[in-house]
Amino acid sequence: MSMMLKQIYMFDMDGTLLDLAYDDLIWNIKVPEHYVRAHATTYNDIHSLMHHYHEQYKHTLSWYSTQFWSQKLQLDVVNIHQQYAEHICTRPYCIELLTELNQRGHECWLVTNADLKTLKLKLEKTQIGPYFKHIISSEYIGYAKEDAQFWHTLHKQFPFCIKNSIFIDDTLAVLQQAEQFGLKHLWGIAQPSSTRQITANHHYPMLDQLTDLLKFLPKPLKEHDETSQ
Repeated sequence: MSMMLKQIYMFDMDGTLLDLAYDDLIWNIKVPEHYVRAHATTYNDIHSLMHHYHEQYKHTLSWYSTQFWSQKLQLDVVNIHQQYAEHICTRPYCIELLTELNQRGHECWLVTNADLKTLKLKLEKTQIGPYFKHIISSEYIGYAKEDAQFWHTLHKQFPFCIKNSIFIDDTLAVLQQAEQFGLKHLWGIAQPSSTRQITANHHYPMLDQLTDLLKFLPKPLKEHDETSQ
């Protein structure tokens, strides 16, 4: 039985629409500072500990969970995020791109690994929520975007046209998993953080600025017969 599914424009949040410099500040500077003060230890100790956890949990749902890190580090990680929330900001041309897509009639979804608490904080600070038909956290789905099960579960709960939908993300492992699932229109981000150098090229096209995406977009497609999906 055929099913008519929509073409969707799916966006990652951190490093794609929002400047990853905020997350760099939290995890590379502020969390270590708070840990050293709280546990009377050294920066070498916390950096060694974080490296150990990085090797063990990167690309898993736990890696993106403030509850997980609060338990592991015995810190109030959500409170640390809130203390420095003034540093949360969109990347250049984020609002311009989302506004243009909405005006053209494209349906946009926010598809993020941010857990529900940090997602809420960032939406409050940036006010990008109204641009999206759906705002989906991997915490809600139950798998990180780097996990194949994320994409199968997402498609089951929020059906979309795999063949024609567009997905933009700054993380190579996520793009690779999306491609394995069947998504064909994939873009990376050249400079996810304003405090880091431009990302090395990979085989996915890279957006130097977000509105560059508009050069590649067709007219909105209303529905697609996804009989083969």
